[in-house]
Amino acid sequence: MQVSSKMSIFQSSQVDKVMALTEAAKAAGRDIISLNMGVPFYPLLPEIATKLAANLTRPDISFYTPFNGRSDLRAKLAEVSSHKTGRKVSPEEISVTVGAMAGLFNVFLTVLDQNDEIIIPAPYFYSYRQQVELVGAKAVEVPLELNSQGAYELPLERIKKAINKHTRAILINSPHNPTGAIFSEQNLRELAALVADKKIYVITDEVYDYLSFTGKEVFNIASLWRDLDPYLIRCYSFSKIYGITGYRLGYLQADKALIDKLYGVNMDTVICAPTIAQELVMIALSEPELPSLAKHIKTLTANRSLMMKELDQSPELFSYIIPQGTYYMWVKYHLPISSYQLTRRLIQKEGVAVFPGTGFGEAGEGFIRFSFGGQAAKVTEAFARLRQSGLK
Repeated sequence: MQVSSKMSIFQSSQVDKVMALTEAAKAAGRDIISLNMGVPFYPLLPEIATKLAANLTRPDISFYTPFNGRSDLRAKLAEVSSHKTGRKVSPEEISVTVGAMAGLFNVFLTVLDQNDEIIIPAPYFYSYRQQVELVGAKAVEVPLELNSQGAYELPLERIKKAINKHTRAILINSPHNPTGAIFSEQNLRELAALVADKKIYVITDEVYDYLSFTGKEVFNIASLWRDLDPYLIRCYSFSKIYGITGYRLGYLQADKALIDKLYGVNMDTVICAPTIAQELVMIALSEPELPSLAKHIKTLTANRSLMMKELDQSPELFSYIIPQGTYYMWVKYHLPISSYQLTRRLIQKEGVAVFPGTGFGEAGEGFIRFSFGGQAAKVTEAFARLRQSGLK
Protein backbone atom coordinates (compact mmCIF):
# COMPACT_ATOMS: atom_id res chain seq x y z
CA MET A 1 0.00 0.00 0.00
CA GLN A 2 1.36 3.40 -0.99
CA VAL A 3 0.97 6.18 1.56
CA SER A 4 2.26 9.71 1.93
CA SER A 5 5.90 10.11 2.88
CA LYS A 6 4.64 12.24 5.77
CA MET A 7 3.57 9.04 7.52
CA SER A 8 7.21 8.33 8.31
CA ILE A 9 6.97 11.10 10.90
CA PHE A 10 4.84 8.84 13.08
CA GLN A 11 7.02 5.73 12.81
CA SER A 12 9.75 7.14 15.02
CA SER A 13 7.59 7.89 18.05
CA GLN A 14 8.78 5.87 21.03
CA VAL A 15 5.68 6.91 22.93
CA ASP A 16 3.52 5.24 20.29
CA LYS A 17 5.67 2.11 20.51
CA VAL A 18 5.32 1.98 24.28
CA MET A 19 1.55 2.41 24.05
CA ALA A 20 1.44 -0.47 21.56
CA LEU A 21 3.54 -2.64 23.88
CA THR A 22 1.22 -1.84 26.77
CA GLU A 23 -1.92 -2.70 24.83
CA ALA A 24 -0.37 -5.92 23.51
CA ALA A 25 0.53 -7.00 27.05
CA LYS A 26 -3.00 -6.27 28.26
CA ALA A 27 -4.49 -8.17 25.30
CA ALA A 28 -2.32 -11.15 26.25
CA GLY A 29 -3.89 -11.15 29.71
CA ARG A 30 -1.11 -9.35 31.61
CA ASP A 31 -2.07 -7.14 34.55
CA ILE A 32 -0.44 -3.85 33.56
CA ILE A 33 -0.43 -0.83 35.87
CA SER A 34 -0.36 2.28 33.70
CA LEU A 35 1.64 5.15 35.15
CA ASN A 36 2.25 6.62 31.73
CA MET A 37 -0.93 8.24 30.45
CA GLY A 38 -1.63 11.92 31.04
CA VAL A 39 -5.22 11.38 32.13
CA PRO A 40 -6.66 12.43 35.51
CA PHE A 41 -8.37 9.77 37.61
CA TYR A 42 -11.69 11.61 37.77
CA PRO A 43 -14.51 11.73 35.19
CA LEU A 44 -16.66 14.72 34.28
CA LEU A 45 -17.25 16.79 37.42
CA PRO A 46 -20.71 16.00 38.87
CA GLU A 47 -21.68 19.68 39.24
CA ILE A 48 -21.34 19.99 35.47
CA ALA A 49 -22.71 16.55 34.55
CA THR A 50 -26.07 17.13 36.25
CA LYS A 51 -26.75 20.38 34.41
CA LEU A 52 -25.43 19.03 31.12
CA ALA A 53 -27.76 16.03 31.30
CA ALA A 54 -30.73 18.36 31.74
CA ASN A 55 -29.81 20.14 28.50
CA LEU A 56 -29.36 17.10 26.26
CA THR A 57 -32.91 17.27 24.92
CA ARG A 58 -32.48 20.83 23.66
CA PRO A 59 -32.88 20.82 19.85
CA ASP A 60 -29.76 22.89 19.19
CA ILE A 61 -27.45 20.52 21.10
CA SER A 62 -27.22 18.22 18.06
CA PHE A 63 -26.27 20.81 15.45
CA TYR A 64 -23.25 22.77 14.31
CA THR A 65 -22.19 25.94 16.03
CA PRO A 66 -20.38 28.81 14.28
CA PHE A 67 -17.00 27.60 13.03
CA ASN A 68 -15.07 29.49 15.72
CA GLY A 69 -17.47 28.48 18.49
CA ARG A 70 -20.67 29.69 20.11
CA SER A 71 -20.78 33.47 20.49
CA ASP A 72 -21.74 33.31 24.18
CA LEU A 73 -18.91 30.87 24.90
CA ARG A 74 -16.39 33.04 23.08
CA ALA A 75 -17.59 36.02 25.12
CA LYS A 76 -17.13 34.03 28.33
CA LEU A 77 -13.67 32.87 27.24
CA ALA A 78 -12.76 36.47 26.46
CA GLU A 79 -13.64 37.33 30.07
CA VAL A 80 -11.47 34.47 31.33
CA SER A 81 -8.63 35.54 29.05
CA SER A 82 -8.91 39.13 30.24
CA HIS A 83 -8.33 37.92 33.79
CA LYS A 84 -5.36 35.77 32.79
CA THR A 85 -3.63 38.44 30.69
CA GLY A 86 -4.53 41.64 32.52
CA ARG A 87 -5.96 43.34 29.44
CA LYS A 88 -9.35 43.54 27.78
CA VAL A 89 -9.73 40.60 25.39
CA SER A 90 -12.58 40.64 22.88
CA PRO A 91 -14.57 37.62 21.62
CA GLU A 92 -13.12 38.32 18.17
CA GLU A 93 -9.73 37.27 19.58
CA ILE A 94 -11.03 33.81 20.57
CA SER A 95 -11.35 30.60 18.55
CA VAL A 96 -12.93 27.50 20.12
CA THR A 97 -11.01 24.36 19.12
CA VAL A 98 -11.24 20.57 19.23
CA GLY A 99 -8.95 20.38 22.25
CA ALA A 100 -5.50 21.93 22.60
CA MET A 101 -3.85 19.50 20.18
CA ALA A 102 -6.09 20.58 17.30
CA GLY A 103 -5.64 24.16 18.42
CA LEU A 104 -1.86 23.91 18.24
CA PHE A 105 -1.95 22.13 14.89
CA ASN A 106 -4.21 24.85 13.49
CA VAL A 107 -1.72 27.45 14.72
CA PHE A 108 1.22 25.64 13.11
CA LEU A 109 -0.71 25.40 9.83
CA THR A 110 -1.42 29.11 10.01
CA VAL A 111 1.93 30.62 11.00
CA LEU A 112 4.63 28.14 9.87
CA ASP A 113 5.86 27.83 6.30
CA GLN A 114 8.08 25.18 4.73
CA ASN A 115 11.50 25.20 6.43
CA ASP A 116 10.49 27.72 9.09
CA GLU A 117 11.85 26.93 12.56
CA ILE A 118 10.10 26.83 15.91
CA ILE A 119 12.13 26.69 19.13
CA ILE A 120 10.85 24.10 21.60
CA PRO A 121 12.39 23.81 25.09
CA ALA A 122 13.24 20.15 25.68
CA PRO A 123 12.05 17.75 26.95
CA TYR A 124 8.62 18.46 25.48
CA PHE A 125 5.21 16.89 24.87
CA TYR A 126 5.91 14.39 22.09
CA SER A 127 3.22 15.54 19.64
CA TYR A 128 4.77 19.00 19.26
CA ARG A 129 7.53 17.80 16.96
CA GLN A 130 5.26 15.57 14.89
CA GLN A 131 2.77 18.38 14.29
CA VAL A 132 5.52 20.82 13.35
CA GLU A 133 7.06 18.37 10.89
CA LEU A 134 3.67 17.58 9.36
CA VAL A 135 3.36 21.21 8.22
CA GLY A 136 6.89 21.09 6.78
CA ALA A 137 8.62 23.17 9.45
CA LYS A 138 11.54 22.29 11.72
CA ALA A 139 11.43 21.83 15.50
CA VAL A 140 14.60 23.15 17.16
CA GLU A 141 15.16 21.51 20.56
CA VAL A 142 16.78 23.67 23.23
CA PRO A 143 17.36 21.75 26.50
CA LEU A 144 16.04 23.22 29.74
CA GLU A 145 18.56 24.26 32.39
CA LEU A 146 18.68 23.90 36.16
CA ASN A 147 18.95 27.20 38.02
CA SER A 148 20.82 27.83 41.28
CA GLN A 149 17.74 26.66 43.25
CA GLY A 150 17.76 23.33 41.42
CA ALA A 151 14.61 24.07 39.40
CA TYR A 152 14.16 23.76 35.65
CA GLU A 153 14.05 27.02 33.71
CA LEU A 154 14.09 28.28 30.14
CA PRO A 155 17.68 28.45 28.81
CA LEU A 156 17.71 32.06 27.64
CA GLU A 157 21.26 32.12 26.29
CA ARG A 158 20.69 28.95 24.30
CA ILE A 159 17.41 30.32 22.97
CA LYS A 160 19.16 33.54 21.96
CA LYS A 161 21.79 31.56 20.04
CA ALA A 162 19.10 29.39 18.40
CA ILE A 163 17.26 32.40 16.93
CA ASN A 164 18.08 33.00 13.28
CA LYS A 165 16.41 34.28 10.11
CA HIS A 166 14.32 31.09 9.87
CA THR A 167 12.93 31.32 13.41
CA ARG A 168 9.20 31.93 13.29
CA ALA A 169 8.03 30.93 16.78
CA ILE A 170 8.86 29.65 20.25
CA LEU A 171 6.56 27.29 22.16
CA ILE A 172 6.20 27.62 25.95
CA ASN A 173 4.46 25.02 28.14
CA SER A 174 4.14 25.98 31.82
CA PRO A 175 3.36 24.09 34.03
CA HIS A 176 5.59 21.87 31.99
CA ASN A 177 5.03 18.37 30.65
CA PRO A 178 7.03 16.19 31.35
CA THR A 179 9.17 17.84 34.09
CA GLY A 180 6.42 19.40 36.20
CA ALA A 181 8.34 22.69 36.20
CA ILE A 182 6.65 26.07 36.49
CA PHE A 183 8.81 28.72 34.89
CA SER A 184 9.38 31.70 37.13
CA GLU A 185 8.04 35.18 36.45
CA GLN A 186 11.59 36.50 36.12
CA ASN A 187 12.52 33.75 33.64
CA LEU A 188 9.46 34.52 31.50
CA ARG A 189 9.98 38.28 31.68
CA GLU A 190 13.52 37.81 30.40
CA LEU A 191 12.24 35.64 27.56
CA ALA A 192 9.65 38.26 26.60
CA ALA A 193 12.36 40.93 26.57
CA LEU A 194 14.53 38.67 24.42
CA VAL A 195 11.94 38.16 21.67
CA ALA A 196 10.30 41.61 21.81
CA ASP A 197 10.40 43.37 18.43
CA LYS A 198 11.77 40.26 16.69
CA LYS A 199 8.42 39.32 15.09
CA ILE A 200 8.64 35.84 16.61
CA TYR A 201 5.41 34.22 17.71
CA VAL A 202 5.26 33.17 21.36
CA ILE A 203 2.84 30.24 21.56
CA THR A 204 1.72 29.02 24.97
CA ASP A 205 0.31 25.62 25.92
CA GLU A 206 -1.50 26.19 29.22
CA VAL A 207 -3.29 22.88 29.75
CA TYR A 208 -2.02 22.41 33.33
CA ASP A 209 -2.28 25.98 34.61
CA TYR A 210 -4.91 24.93 37.18
CA LEU A 211 -2.53 22.52 38.90
CA SER A 212 0.19 24.29 40.87
CA PHE A 213 1.67 22.96 44.10
CA THR A 214 3.46 26.22 44.92
CA GLY A 215 0.52 27.90 46.63
CA LYS A 216 0.62 30.66 44.01
CA GLU A 217 -1.19 31.27 40.74
CA VAL A 218 0.89 30.32 37.72
CA PHE A 219 2.46 33.38 36.12
CA ASN A 220 1.32 33.64 32.51
CA ILE A 221 3.74 35.10 29.96
CA ALA A 222 0.65 36.41 28.15
CA SER A 223 0.36 39.06 30.87
CA LEU A 224 3.41 40.61 29.18
CA TRP A 225 1.30 41.33 26.10
CA ARG A 226 2.74 44.84 25.70
CA ASP A 227 6.03 43.21 24.70
CA LEU A 228 4.53 40.35 22.69
CA ASP A 229 1.41 41.47 20.80
CA PRO A 230 0.47 40.85 18.01
CA TYR A 231 2.78 37.80 18.07
CA LEU A 232 1.23 36.20 21.17
CA ILE A 233 -0.89 33.04 20.81
CA ARG A 234 -2.44 31.32 23.83
CA CYS A 235 -3.61 27.70 23.61
CA TYR A 236 -5.77 26.17 26.33
CA SER A 237 -7.51 22.85 26.94
CA PHE A 238 -10.32 21.91 29.32
CA SER A 239 -9.58 18.18 29.08
CA LYS A 240 -7.63 17.81 32.32
CA ILE A 241 -9.24 20.38 34.57
CA TYR A 242 -12.81 19.15 34.10
CA GLY A 243 -12.04 15.46 33.52
CA ILE A 244 -13.29 15.55 29.91
CA THR A 245 -10.42 14.20 27.82
CA GLY A 246 -12.91 12.49 25.50
CA TYR A 247 -15.07 15.56 24.89
CA ARG A 248 -12.28 17.48 23.11
CA LEU A 249 -12.56 21.18 23.78
CA GLY A 250 -10.06 24.01 24.04
CA TYR A 251 -9.56 27.51 22.73
CA LEU A 252 -7.06 29.88 21.20
CA GLN A 253 -6.55 33.53 22.04
CA ALA A 254 -4.65 35.55 19.47
CA ASP A 255 -4.69 38.77 17.48
CA LYS A 256 -8.00 39.22 15.64
CA ALA A 257 -6.30 39.10 12.24
CA LEU A 258 -4.88 35.66 13.07
CA ILE A 259 -8.17 34.42 14.51
CA ASP A 260 -9.82 35.41 11.22
CA LYS A 261 -7.36 33.12 9.40
CA LEU A 262 -8.01 30.30 11.88
CA TYR A 263 -11.72 30.59 11.12
CA GLY A 264 -11.08 29.11 7.69
CA VAL A 265 -8.85 26.35 9.09
CA ASN A 266 -11.64 25.23 11.44
CA MET A 267 -14.22 25.42 8.68
CA ASP A 268 -12.27 23.23 6.27
CA THR A 269 -10.98 20.64 8.76
CA VAL A 270 -13.42 20.00 11.62
CA ILE A 271 -16.22 22.54 10.91
CA CYS A 272 -16.57 23.29 14.62
CA ALA A 273 -15.78 21.90 18.05
CA PRO A 274 -18.35 19.43 19.47
CA THR A 275 -21.52 21.30 20.38
CA ILE A 276 -22.09 19.21 23.50
CA ALA A 277 -18.57 19.99 24.70
CA GLN A 278 -19.14 23.70 24.16
CA GLU A 279 -22.31 23.48 26.25
CA LEU A 280 -20.41 21.60 28.95
CA VAL A 281 -17.67 24.22 29.22
CA MET A 282 -20.20 27.06 29.18
CA ILE A 283 -21.87 25.43 32.18
CA ALA A 284 -18.53 24.96 33.96
CA LEU A 285 -17.39 28.54 33.43
CA SER A 286 -20.73 29.83 34.71
CA GLU A 287 -20.44 27.95 38.01
CA PRO A 288 -19.25 30.18 40.90
CA GLU A 289 -17.53 27.20 42.56
CA LEU A 290 -16.62 23.60 41.69
CA PRO A 291 -16.16 21.78 45.03
CA SER A 292 -15.38 18.43 43.39
CA LEU A 293 -12.48 19.98 41.45
CA ALA A 294 -10.99 21.36 44.66
CA LYS A 295 -11.31 17.89 46.18
CA HIS A 296 -9.61 16.25 43.20
CA ILE A 297 -6.71 18.72 43.34
CA LYS A 298 -6.17 17.74 46.99
CA THR A 299 -6.08 14.09 45.91
CA LEU A 300 -3.52 14.83 43.20
CA THR A 301 -1.44 16.74 45.73
CA ALA A 302 -1.51 13.68 48.01
CA ASN A 303 -0.61 11.44 45.05
CA ARG A 304 2.44 13.61 44.39
CA SER A 305 3.62 13.18 47.97
CA LEU A 306 2.99 9.44 47.77
CA MET A 307 5.03 9.03 44.58
CA MET A 308 7.92 11.05 46.02
CA LYS A 309 7.86 8.83 49.10
CA GLU A 310 7.94 5.71 46.95
CA LEU A 311 10.82 7.03 44.83
CA ASP A 312 12.76 8.03 47.94
CA GLN A 313 12.83 4.39 49.02
CA SER A 314 15.09 3.56 46.06
CA PRO A 315 17.70 6.35 45.86
CA GLU A 316 20.17 3.95 44.26
CA LEU A 317 17.78 3.64 41.29
CA PHE A 318 15.92 6.93 41.03
CA SER A 319 16.39 10.66 41.59
CA TYR A 320 14.12 13.55 40.68
CA ILE A 321 13.36 17.23 41.01
CA ILE A 322 10.14 17.91 42.89
CA PRO A 323 7.42 18.88 40.37
CA GLN A 324 5.85 22.28 40.98
CA GLY A 325 2.82 21.54 38.80
CA THR A 326 1.12 18.97 36.51
CA TYR A 327 0.80 15.35 37.66
CA TYR A 328 4.10 14.08 36.29
CA MET A 329 7.39 13.02 37.80
CA TRP A 330 10.43 13.39 35.54
CA VAL A 331 12.69 10.74 37.02
CA LYS A 332 16.38 10.15 36.37
CA TYR A 333 17.27 6.47 36.63
CA HIS A 334 20.69 5.07 37.49
CA LEU A 335 20.95 2.04 35.22
CA PRO A 336 23.24 1.38 32.22
CA ILE A 337 20.44 1.01 29.65
CA SER A 338 18.49 3.34 27.39
CA SER A 339 15.20 4.81 28.55
CA TYR A 340 13.33 2.81 25.90
CA GLN A 341 14.99 -0.44 27.00
CA LEU A 342 14.08 0.28 30.61
CA THR A 343 10.49 1.13 29.71
CA ARG A 344 10.17 -2.05 27.66
CA ARG A 345 11.49 -4.13 30.55
CA LEU A 346 9.15 -2.50 33.08
CA ILE A 347 6.16 -3.38 30.91
CA GLN A 348 7.20 -6.90 29.98
CA LYS A 349 8.68 -8.07 33.30
CA GLU A 350 7.24 -5.90 36.06
CA GLY A 351 3.90 -5.06 34.47
CA VAL A 352 4.38 -1.32 35.03
CA ALA A 353 3.94 1.09 32.11
CA VAL A 354 5.79 4.41 32.03
CA PHE A 355 7.07 6.55 29.16
CA PRO A 356 10.74 6.68 28.06
CA GLY A 357 12.50 10.02 28.33
CA THR A 358 13.50 9.93 24.68
CA GLY A 359 9.81 10.00 23.80
CA PHE A 360 10.03 13.67 24.83
CA GLY A 361 13.05 14.53 22.71
CA GLU A 362 16.73 13.68 22.67
CA ALA A 363 17.28 15.60 25.91
CA GLY A 364 15.16 12.97 27.69
CA GLU A 365 17.68 10.11 27.52
CA GLY A 366 18.42 8.82 31.00
CA PHE A 367 14.93 9.73 32.27
CA ILE A 368 11.47 8.18 32.44
CA ARG A 369 8.15 9.89 33.06
CA PHE A 370 5.75 8.66 35.73
CA SER A 371 2.19 9.99 36.05
CA PHE A 372 0.53 10.31 39.45
CA GLY A 373 -2.75 11.36 37.87
CA GLY A 374 -4.34 7.96 38.55
CA GLN A 375 -5.46 6.15 41.69
CA ALA A 376 -3.12 6.20 44.70
CA ALA A 377 -3.48 2.44 45.17
CA LYS A 378 -2.03 1.88 41.69
CA VAL A 379 1.01 4.00 42.53
CA THR A 380 1.64 1.95 45.66
CA GLU A 381 1.22 -1.37 43.87
CA ALA A 382 3.45 -0.32 40.97
CA PHE A 383 6.37 0.58 43.21
CA ALA A 384 5.89 -2.58 45.25
CA ARG A 385 6.37 -4.54 42.01
CA LEU A 386 9.50 -2.56 41.18
CA ARG A 387 11.04 -3.26 44.58
CA GLN A 388 10.15 -6.95 44.46
CA SER A 389 11.67 -7.31 41.01
CA GLY A 390 15.15 -6.48 42.19
CA LEU A 391 15.54 -3.97 39.39
CA LYS A 392 19.18 -3.16 38.84
